[in-house]
Amino acid sequence: MNNWNYRVISRTNETGQVEYGIYEVFYFDDGSVKGWTKESLTPPSASLAELNEDLKLMLAAYELEPLHF
Repeated sequence: MNNWNYRVISRTNETGQVEYGIYEVFYFDDGSVKGWTKESLTPPSASLAELNEDLKLMLAAYELEPLHF
């Protein structure tokens, strides 16, 4: 089994609203959750549908030339 993967986690933010994000989740050998990254790897989203739309927009970035600074 993989020791980690990406997972959607919902959490309640400091204003009491539920947010969804994608986190790296780490596992013990028996498959139980060991922990997860402190911050979401995606912008916080108010719903699973909004998170899905955000990810589609991020994937669309691959269709553009990278910016170099």
